[in-house]
This record gives sequence, structure tokens and C-alpha cells, in this order.
Amino acid sequence: MTLYHAPALTYGRPDLFVDLFSVPATITQHQLENQATTVLAWLIDRSPVLGQAITRMFAGDLVRSRIAVGARTQVSLPKPGGGALHPDLSICGADPAFQILVEVKIDSEFHAYPEFGDRLQPDVYRHLWESPTVGDAEIRLVGTLTRTGSRGSVDQATLTARDVSWSELRDVIDSLHDAVEPDIALVASAFVDVIDNRIAPKAIPPADHAAFFALHKSALDRVATSLGYQFGAGGPVKQIAGAAYFGRRIRIDDAGGQPLYLRCYLTPAGTRLNLPGAPDSLVVAPERDPNGTLEDAAAAAFAAAGFTRTKDIAGYWLHRRLWPLDRLDPQRAAEEAAEGLRAGGLLVDRDAASADPS
Repeated sequence: MTLYHAPALTYGRPDLFVDLFSVPATITQHQLENQATTVLAWLIDRSPVLGQAITRMFAGDLVRSRIAVGARTQVSLPKPGGGALHPDLSICGADPAFQILVEVKIDSEFHAYPEFGDRLQPDVYRHLWESPTVGDAEIRLVGTLTRTGSRGSVDQATLTARDVSWSELRDVIDSLHDAVEPDIALVASAFVDVIDNRIAPKAIPPADHAAFFALHKSALDRVATSLGYQFGAGGPVKQIAGAAYFGRRIRIDDAGGQPLYLRCYLTPAGTRLNLPGAPDSLVVAPERDPNGTLEDAAAAAFAAAGFTRTKDIAGYWLHRRLWPLDRLDPQRAAEEAAEGLRAGGLLVDRDAASADPS
């Protein structure tokens, strides 16, 4: 069975709204990745301008210009002994001149397959596809689309396409705004906005960090002061600051009399202590020590209360909750944070903690 799909075929062509409404929301499905892949496939398939430009991002000069291009999602790559793997995106040229399989990632990691020696998805795709079958394209490549991309080059001999970053893709689509077909332009422009706001926000320059923190410092102080007052800060509130973050660290005694700290900080989009793809944010994170430690019971309680354990861009794990700064209401954020901290069962209000048990 060949993976190749001719661009001229109507069967299986991307249908933007039908496909978007077919994307499931499940624990195992990364919905934003699937939605973004759906839109990207539609743009490549329906716009010759974008189709050829995006193809060249992955394949470079191996692909001749002005060739018809088509795209599909979730094609089936058979495995020996039965079953199949499903690369996120397939880009094909007419004749059949080429086919590029692209694994798309936003928040998830590449899956490792124990049955293939723990190799990651792109390498397994190359392994399964290395021997051509009747009907396969002349040029077959496997690449990735991720937040980071890579500096690697195209190598037809090893079926290696470029690893493209979302920011690169965004810039190419945006640069072709005036050339894109009129019936495609609105979706292309909206997709650029989605990349900017949901997938790969552009970080403000380091030189502007001080002004950024000064602009939002009063909101930070209102939230930190409110939380410290409600839960009875057990000492002076400390200022914390570093590369691309600024905040307060509040010591509070939990319901068992043990010290717990609330880390409240500001973090611009795309910087070390923000989450990948998150906007400029105010963050509240409970912890036992400066390393973000929480014992298992506390970790489970706070995660259930909305302070999920997440890894930031620097690779640092915290149980945290984010509030986007562009629509931040400090009073509401403080109330929501306090509600979640109470729900975790480890913190009690100042009045309750000081009440006479008799």
C-alpha cells in the first residue's frame, strides 16, 4: 500500500470546518496540535503560493518550483506484522515527485517506540519508509514542526527533511500575505495570529523587561498582598527577580503548621519561567522550597485544585497556575488563586487559623 496521494485527487482533501469539528478532545489527543495541523494542511492544499513556499521550508532545493502540491493529515504508515503509525501531516507533489511526512508538536513530546529500540517518531517513520514500494514518490522525506526547530539540513539519502520551527512558519506565511489567494488570505492571517498568541508567542526584547515589570508591578503587588493577608504571611514578603521574571515569595504556615511558600511572579511570553506558548502572564505557584518541591499528597491536592505540575521553557517543574496579563483583573486573580489554594486543603484563612478552637 502506497502512502502517496496525488494533489489532484478530491478524496481525502482537507475540509477546514468539517475537519476542525472532527478533532476530538480526549486525554490522548493533543487538541491544539491537531487543530493547528488541520489548518496548516488546508492552507498547503488550497493555496499554491503557500503550498510551494512551505514545501521548500522542509525540502529546500530538492523540490522544483511551480509543482502542484497537496496535503493530508493522519496518513497510515503500516508496521510489520500489522497495525500502523499515523504521521500528523503529509505533503505531496504531483507526478509523483515528492512526499514529505511531518510530525507536528506544540506541547507534547516525540513518542518513543520500545518495539523499535526506543527510537522517536521521526526516526521510526524513516525506518518504516526506507524501502520504497510501487507508487511511492521519487523523493521521500520526514521532518518535524516544533517550537524550536533545528539547524539540520535536508538529506535525501536518509529521508531527512528540515526540522522547521513554528516561528519560521509564521514568518513565511506572514511574508506572503499580499501574494496569497484572496479566498485563502483571511484564514492565513488568522493562523498567523494563532501562532503568535497560542503556539509561539514572540518574547519581548530583554532591554524592555524592566519597563514590562514596572508596568505590571502594581497588579502583582495587589495579588501577592491579598494572598499574604488572607492566609497570614509568616514573615516578610520577599522580592524575587532574575532573567525575565520578577515577583514575590510569601511564607505561609499550612494547616499542619508546616511552612509553605507562594511564589507569585510576572513572566513575559517566550521567556525562561513561562510555559511554552503561553502569553505574558502572572503566575502563582505553591512550593515547600525554592526548588518547587511538594510532597506527593500536597502535589496531588494542589494539582486537583488547578495548580497543575508543568515544565517551563527553562525545564523547571512547578505546580502553577497562570493568568494572562492582557486581561488580568488583579482582584479576581487573587480570589481565584485563594479559592484554589483553599481547595487544596493545606491552607486556611487567617481568621480560621487564629480562631479559638474552644
